[in-house]
Amino acid sequence: MKRIRLRRVCALAAITAGGVFAQSSWAVTETFGTPLSGTGPTTTFASLTYNQIGDGDDWTFTLTADNLASIFAAPGAFIGSIAVDVPGASPSYGSGLAMTSVSGGVSSVEVKNGGGPTGVFDFRFDLGGGSDKLTSNEMVTWTWTDSGYTSFSDFALHVQGLEGNTAGYSGSIWYSPAPTPVPEPETYALLMAGLGAMLLIGRRRRS
Repeated sequence: MKRIRLRRVCALAAITAGGVFAQSSWAVTETFGTPLSGTGPTTTFASLTYNQIGDGDDWTFTLTADNLASIFAAPGAFIGSIAVDVPGASPSYGSGLAMTSVSGGVSSVEVKNGGGPTGVFDFRFDLGGGSDKLTSNEMVTWTWTDSGYTSFSDFALHVQGLEGNTAGYSGSIWYSPAPTPVPEPETYALLMAGLGAMLLIGRRRRS
């Protein structure tokens, strides 16, 4: 069963409560630190933020890595790819679909067929290649225009270059997003208060 992204609901409600609402734009941030395949640390080591822009199937992505060399006890640790699961059928991308506006730790990002472990994922983003790698304390941003998707179901990060690490971890590890915390009752109360305030303002304006 695919996880329901509670962050999206909370983010949209929070924006509305603050009095600003962008009809066709929202952002989600996933943090990674839960091993999905392989043995490794459970420390949060990276975050992926994706923003829906334009006409609904245009996206910007930002992947930020922490000190991978220290966390994984391997000086050559890097994030090589991101597996992606999407609603419905995934198209074939052939030899690779290049992303635009790539900037940061790697010079290229490509969508390619084949995903991560478990057989759930539909395709992957490959980050760089060869000596062009996303390593410790680096960030990469890219844009996917006319992706054909208005939402994503799940992601997984592939940490590689762990051969010879001094902590006994696997040579490479797939990670899923950290569990989304359930908002405290106070958070719900704050959101409801914000929504109530917006309704009151709307009624005053109409009167």
